[in-house]
Amino acid sequence: MGGEDSDYNYVLLSYREHVIAHILLYRIYPNEMNLVYSAMLMTCSRSKKNLEESIRSEFFSKLINTIEELRKKFKNSNEKSVVCHDESFNIIKIYQRMSDVEKDGFLTSKVSNVISGKRKSTGGYYWSLLSDFKNYHKDMILGYNNSDNEIKFIKPIDVTTKKIVCLDNNHNLIKIYNKVEDTKLDGFIPKNISAVLNKKQHSSGGYFCVYYKDYFKDNEKDIIISSDTSSPSPIEKEDTRVICYDENFNVLKIYTSFNNVKTDKFDNNSIRNIVNSETKFYGGYYWDTYTNFSINNIEKINEYQSNSIETCIVRKYWKYICLDIETKEIMKIYSSNSEIEKDGFSVPSVRNVILGKSKSAGGYYWMKYEDAMIERLGDVREYFKSLKHREIKAIDKRVVQLDLSFNVIKIYNSPFDIKNNSNFYWRSVSDKLNENVTPQYKGYYWMYYSNYEKLYPSKLQEFLKQ
Repeated sequence: MGGEDSDYNYVLLSYREHVIAHILLYRIYPNEMNLVYSAMLMTCSRSKKNLEESIRSEFFSKLINTIEELRKKFKNSNEKSVVCHDESFNIIKIYQRMSDVEKDGFLTSKVSNVISGKRKSTGGYYWSLLSDFKNYHKDMILGYNNSDNEIKFIKPIDVTTKKIVCLDNNHNLIKIYNKVEDTKLDGFIPKNISAVLNKKQHSSGGYFCVYYKDYFKDNEKDIIISSDTSSPSPIEKEDTRVICYDENFNVLKIYTSFNNVKTDKFDNNSIRNIVNSETKFYGGYYWDTYTNFSINNIEKINEYQSNSIETCIVRKYWKYICLDIETKEIMKIYSSNSEIEKDGFSVPSVRNVILGKSKSAGGYYWMKYEDAMIERLGDVREYFKSLKHREIKAIDKRVVQLDLSFNVIKIYNSPFDIKNNSNFYWRSVSDKLNENVTPQYKGYYWMYYSNYEKLYPSKLQEFLKQ
């Protein structure tokens, strides 16, 4: 140690002798981390993988204990000091290395998760890196003594402090559980209970939950009384069923939960909000919780349950509304693009009407369902109330090109098909047809096939015979 870097001070060593020299230096100066690091590199003990490879060597197999010792020493040298503290940042104990927490019964992995923000606490305590704690809570450090003579040995808080208190809507104590997992015995989902405890959701199964220690602070008497009860009866979970009904309070369908309405493409969050409103109307139907609806309409529920077949198949979430182009009467409400296509309409054409790029599609006017619920709520309700939905089909899109004597020159499958003829612009023909029954464009008359068939049946037959 401390020799000059000169030729006279060099010694020629074999690899084996070099390794032994570094190990001897480590034994002489165990607290010199540079020597620990050098010995570790010489023995290839920086990782477990290298350690396993070293063991294969006959030479290193004799040094296995030393190699493992060096590896742990190096690992511990890189560990940072941690502070164990309470919620008010009062220091419980300072550990020189994170691995030291295991001596007091804590898990290093969980302490590390607290420090990285993956969990709130572990063992009933809060944890921070000493370097961070000094920056933000320097005043707490000044009065703390963690000398060898006054080491504060601590253990993880007893498991009883992990108890869960279950409360009803009025915050009355219902039951105490020893741990979150025990709530599963009463039909709760532990994951959801944990979410309530961590304030990620409001309640679970119709009940509120808090930690025993938090409730104890303000309700000591209630806790003592509840703890004396021999065996609290299991909690009956809140009825989460949802009822869909019509204006006459006839039950159309009963869902097991709010999430279950998604099977019919309804938005569960919208229905959660609507059951607490006055209208209770959404998606063409009325909604309420089973509990509230049964108070005044239990006979309607019994009538529904007595039927082997549902009184009505609740439709999916509505998307587009088809209206008569003249009267604007609601003709049909669609829930998907595929339904529109089944009736022979073009979805892009429907969208163009909604965007204001076209006046009609397939001979009808169109609106978004959401817009109609705002502008024409009464008409939408009447449509669903009648349950007499009209079967409609898109108007025949074929276009007939005529001379000035109304003789057929050519029949196109649709206005869009006209684009194949470079002399005409199909959009101009389409727009003129929507404005006039028999428009004139570039020296020709144009008509929809269905209109021409009514007005000039003989001329059409004559052309088709050719």
